[in-house]
Amino acid sequence: MRSQAEIRARFDRLRSGDEADVFGFAGEAIVEALERETVLDLIPDPSTDWHTVNLPATMIGYLAFAVDKALSHRGISAVRSHEKFQVWLWCLNDQDLIDRYDSADYQQYGAPKLQVLVEHFGLAALPEDTRKALDTDEWRNMSAGRFCVSNCVEGCGHE
Repeated sequence: MRSQAEIRARFDRLRSGDEADVFGFAGEAIVEALERETVLDLIPDPSTDWHTVNLPATMIGYLAFAVDKALSHRGISAVRSHEKFQVWLWCLNDQDLIDRYDSADYQQYGAPKLQVLVEHFGLAALPEDTRKALDTDEWRNMSAGRFCVSNCVEGCGHE
């Protein structure tokens, strides 16, 4: 995992506009990796509660959301998920996982990229309803970069 100093420096770049974050999704995601002590200067009330940083748990929780949005053909939600996962992967600093995620295609609402994360974290880490969604022909097709069903009219395209 990157140091809190590295994560805070990137947070500051995102916040200042020195690093592009058109929709604000990256800045939103990086906060999840910041320890309270790292951002005390930004918290107006010292008694404010702060989350405990557990990036893998955060990613697993968000992965369930992202799979649902990919299967539902939700374009902006898919972009949001992708941008958040890119930031969280950078924070984790696991180059092998980053390389596998980056080399996966984005088509079908990022399903091939999400499949990399599913394989990394394992099915057992995911909620039961997500495991059921992953055990469908639609997910198998989308995660392989194919249309969810032949002649999908929801956004996958047409054969």
